[in-house]
Amino acid sequence: GFKPVDIMKNTFKTGKKGVRFRKILVVIQYSFALLLMIITIIVYKQDNYVRNADLGITKDNIIYMPVRGELEEKYEVFQTRLRQNPDILHVTTCSKIPLFIDQGEFEWGETSDEKNSIARIAWVGYDFLETFDLELTAGRFYSRNLSSSNNEFMVINESMVKKLGWESPVGRSFYFWNKSYTIIGVVEDFYSFPIALGGEALMLPFSLIEDYLFIKIETGREPSAISYIEKVFSEIDPVYPFIHYFLNDYVDPVFENSDQVNKIVLFFTLLGILISCLGLFGLVTYS
Repeated sequence: GFKPVDIMKNTFKTGKKGVRFRKILVVIQYSFALLLMIITIIVYKQDNYVRNADLGITKDNIIYMPVRGELEEKYEVFQTRLRQNPDILHVTTCSKIPLFIDQGEFEWGETSDEKNSIARIAWVGYDFLETFDLELTAGRFYSRNLSSSNNEFMVINESMVKKLGWESPVGRSFYFWNKSYTIIGVVEDFYSFPIALGGEALMLPFSLIEDYLFIKIETGREPSAISYIEKVFSEIDPVYPFIHYFLNDYVDPVFENSDQVNKIVLFFTLLGILISCLGLFGLVTYS
């Protein structure tokens, strides 16, 4: 009767071409399995790097809320009331979630005729550094005592200083969108996802109020502090509901998505290795 296996055996055994063909198949099978293993190692190393990297910024015991309605107009009153509560350590505002400041092309540099260059930018308010446990490496941050001048100043990070090539940036003129600023401080680098890109050049111009409000709470005092915040918010704005989120809850899904990707990669890697082994077994059997 007709036996496909015998046909394959005869095909693979016929002359030098058959031997060469078997060798090529073996090389392809091994190469495919090796490539999959290398990809798996790279993915897991990257995931381990993301999980263990020092982000340079704290995300614990911080809640954030969108700024809207009456809160935008009465922010100063709101944050003053919050600071009166000992359970609330710091209050600040920012145009972005600090760990997710996206990149863009902006006109910035030493002169007003600079071309577009990639950087990150986030408008920030008072107590931004204290809220996220950031340190200045030079100069100072925005001060309430000099509030009328804050819009003329600029704080940048260490990566921006390196990109500019300046040894002493504090006091120098810096142009952003054809407007001149005076650099008053340099903040240490902190990462934004995806952190594999490193601590890119970052600008932190001042703004009294922005899209998000961030509140740092004393450890273990979250329930009472949030209850107090809700009470004050309801007095400030009885129309909009009180909505808040924990910063950790915003960041953790990044790692959960990474877990899912790792599982998918591992599955296809094991599947590929299994197929390669079956192929090698088949070649040996038909030889």
